[in-house]
Amino acid sequence: MRPSLLLALLLVLPGTSALAASTSASHSANANNWHCCWDNFYKYDAQSGSGNVSALAWFANARAGGAASFGHITGSAVADAPFPEGGYTQSEAGGRVRDVWSDDFTIVSSSLTAGTPVQVQVWLSVGADLYANLGSGGWASAEVTSALHFDGQDNPWITGVSFKAGDISGANSISGGSEVVTATFASAVGAHFTLVNDLVVNASAGGAPKSPREALAKGVAAFGMQVLTAGAGHVSASNTSYVPGPVALVPEPGSYALMLAGLVGVAVVARRRTLAQSRRCAIWL
Repeated sequence: MRPSLLLALLLVLPGTSALAASTSASHSANANNWHCCWDNFYKYDAQSGSGNVSALAWFANARAGGAASFGHITGSAVADAPFPEGGYTQSEAGGRVRDVWSDDFTIVSSSLTAGTPVQVQVWLSVGADLYANLGSGGWASAEVTSALHFDGQDNPWITGVSFKAGDISGANSISGGSEVVTATFASAVGAHFTLVNDLVVNASAGGAPKSPREALAKGVAAFGMQVLTAGAGHVSASNTSYVPGPVALVPEPGSYALMLAGLVGVAVVARRRTLAQSRRCAIWL
């Protein structure tokens, strides 16, 4: 666990802003495949939405999905860009998740007067399970990032965690783990403020022919907060009870084999549909 970060932030009392809370999910998957022989063949597929999405372009496959609730976010993405037999083919695939929750908070007290200074502590726990197979002459990357922000999801981090797998060395890369970070900031009784937590999960793969490429990323993020000053507490617009103490998170292992099996199954169907065309193209090569 990293040491607490003392932020020089004093959250002042607003005018008449209304408290609000929301969650949002943004998932996208894209795949493209370029096949060159006597003629040029190209196929591209892209899907997006708030639920599970998938894309298939001949041999390239991608999937993305996740869910956001107040204080807890999960997400996973898979990209598979294999090389089919016959002809010259280049494929790319990518999956992306960005799920967000936002909640408004008010510092309250039954014994302290409005404006009394207080200290507020927030914590963010992130777990990641990553895999990247670059093959020979290909590329692949997997990444999980989660951060806390004031007011908006694109504002500078209060604090955050990033995990990444994949490089250009051509070797397989497996990494991940879990980490908890904390931040402490100054506020006051009666103050309102907004906290935003996002989870970004990316998986992408592609590259030159004759090199298997695949990337998988799975992440989970959890949030909690407490007022450290005696006699004060907080309420949220969502009425969520956020856990005061941090907990370590690790994504459930073993799901990647099933996810890859599903992608391979879809790819097999695509290969069968284009096998005759690939053989015809190979003659001209």
